[in-house]
Amino acid sequence: MKMKMKCILALDDMPPVLSLIRSMLRTQYQVFPFTCADTAMEFLEQDDVVAIDCVLLDIDMPGISGIEVLRTLKSHPALRDVPVIMVTGNSDRDTVLKAIQAGAKDYIVKPFTEDILKKKIRSVLPKV
Repeated sequence: MKMKMKCILALDDMPPVLSLIRSMLRTQYQVFPFTCADTAMEFLEQDDVVAIDCVLLDIDMPGISGIEVLRTLKSHPALRDVPVIMVTGNSDRDTVLKAIQAGAKDYIVKPFTEDILKKKIRSVLPKV
């Protein structure tokens, strides 16, 4: 019996980063890429949306920050338990602490390798 692929929502304002994430994860995960937080939140609130197993979230985005998106996810009853990994170029200690305090499970600093990305995702997904 074939196992269902885990679903990852990736939110980053840079399309090349989303393309890189998709290419790194395509054989193991189904990736839903978004460049806009509003569009990603609309997607997550659809009645027939697939269950998201993990969110990869950039911090520095136009409009709403990734920390605010994280707080919104963690306050939503259906999404609060979905693990979020921040994927950002911002390695400032205070920013990392804010993300962890807001509910992020892990933090990856850009640029990252495929190996690091996959290890971080595996570490936050429930063991089957």
